[in-house]
Amino acid sequence: MGPHAGNRFRPAYSGQQKFVFPPNIIELFKAREAPPHVAPPKAKKLRPLDGLANFIQAFESKESQEKAHEEFSKIPWYETPARARLRQTRERRDRMRKLVEKEKKLYDPKTPKDNVTEDPFKTLFVSRLVRLYDYVPCFRSTHPLLP
Repeated sequence: MGPHAGNRFRPAYSGQQKFVFPPNIIELFKAREAPPHVAPPKAKKLRPLDGLANFIQAFESKESQEKAHEEFSKIPWYETPARARLRQTRERRDRMRKLVEKEKKLYDPKTPKDNVTEDPFKTLFVSRLVRLYDYVPCFRSTHPLLP
């Protein structure tokens, strides 16, 4: 490689002059003169910190608070979807809790149910049925097993 091989603006051994920006472009990038010095602003003197005692008289009276509360209570209350879901979940949970308590009170283990067999060995458990499997084919397939 030649001595100017790394300079992309001047091809090696070409005899061309190195690229230089025109004077109007160089003029754009000249350094500007420094801005004039401006003194920093004077700091304001702040009031000393104190409590709320000075502002008590500016608070509302009891009558105006009650009036504002009455006006606010007239505004209709809207339920957001998230709050509605929470309310519905809570109501559903309460309904189920009441139903379970009611069933617990009514449950008596000594009274036989109509649909329960007395002999546990005669009970047939069927699982993993296809959804299209109806009562008739089920009865046909289990009929030989019935007493």
